[in-house]
Amino acid sequence: MSRILTPLAFVAIAVAAIAGGWLAETSGAASDVMGRVFAALPSGAQDQVERVAPQLAEGPMPDAGATADDAGTPDAAASEVVAEGPVPPPPAGLFWGVHLPDAPFDPTERRDFVEAIGSQPAIVMWFQEWAGEPGFPVDEARALAADGIVPMITWEAWEPPPASPSLSPEDVLSESRQPAYRLSRVVDGEFDDYLRRYAEQVRDAGVHVMLRPFHEMNGFWYPWGGTVNGNRPADVVAAWRHVHDLFEDVGATNVTWVWSVNHRSLPERPTNRIASYWPGEAYVDWVGLSGFNFGTTSEVASWRSMESVVDDALQELRRYDLPIVLTETATVHQGGDEGEWISDAFAYLLEDHPLLDALVWFEREVEGVRDFRLTSSPAAQEAFRDVIDGGAVLGGPRAYPSPPAGGPS
Repeated sequence: MSRILTPLAFVAIAVAAIAGGWLAETSGAASDVMGRVFAALPSGAQDQVERVAPQLAEGPMPDAGATADDAGTPDAAASEVVAEGPVPPPPAGLFWGVHLPDAPFDPTERRDFVEAIGSQPAIVMWFQEWAGEPGFPVDEARALAADGIVPMITWEAWEPPPASPSLSPEDVLSESRQPAYRLSRVVDGEFDDYLRRYAEQVRDAGVHVMLRPFHEMNGFWYPWGGTVNGNRPADVVAAWRHVHDLFEDVGATNVTWVWSVNHRSLPERPTNRIASYWPGEAYVDWVGLSGFNFGTTSEVASWRSMESVVDDALQELRRYDLPIVLTETATVHQGGDEGEWISDAFAYLLEDHPLLDALVWFEREVEGVRDFRLTSSPAAQEAFRDVIDGGAVLGGPRAYPSPPAGGPS
């Protein structure tokens, strides 16, 4: 499929070009063309480009002929960049990102996904547990930054249980009973040595990092939930502020704090409202939510549109007047037309929620029951590529300006 550059795509290219210093380093026709592209933008768009570009600057854009084989290779300058402040939202449209099972440690997985989709994501998200006190993957984060991708870490205060196909509420609730990770222990400083060491590693990476701790805290399936494991919503707030303050103390100002809820509070009770978990504007940079179409993968699930899943929560998150990201979303293939679902989902998000700033696709099969992968469904893959080709859903600041030579077209 050919790429049609809409005005939103021109904005994205202008941002990338100016942020990377490409216009200054390019001579002849290419520089002239990009200069005329910028000049042709409305004045408001020019202002947005000039405002956002300096915050994205991390080196020159790759050549238009760059291939997917180049993904995952850090450049020397990446370790020298010291990112400051939160990641800015796109000047128009929304960024798209992806969660891959082995990200960020398997660059081949990301290269294969980029080749299949035909575009570089703006965000790569992965999960990292506290159990065993693993460090922050500095080299991998720099490799992503070198490709113009922002790493997002969903940082989980627990010991993940063994994989199980059971989705019964009883089994899920039992997995959330982990007294060792009760939030009062976080607040009392029992994890401070680990948290401080991790924060220093994030700081020393020198690149933007989106950090998403204590996600879906209004659900009952994680030990940091506000209704399980001896916790209350106030404990979630206190734990969030404690972790945030530790990062501030060590000077990890390159962190973007992503406060991310589940699209629906479970259990549904007055004390478990989304607002009960708000830590305060000084502690959050982006707000987010998770929401999936589970189709007919269980007796209690049904095929649901994106709108029916996330609309109520999105309306509530708008009250915080911060950038909004769908931190986990996807559809299964069972129960309906996944290609149509994707097309309808993005039409709804772009038209009804223009303040949505980013979306992360959950590219994973879960325990052999729910397959959310774009790459396992030709219909889903084609629909997603069509959405990106439309120009309003944007890849990374240095995404390919045209398909790689010999790659998707």
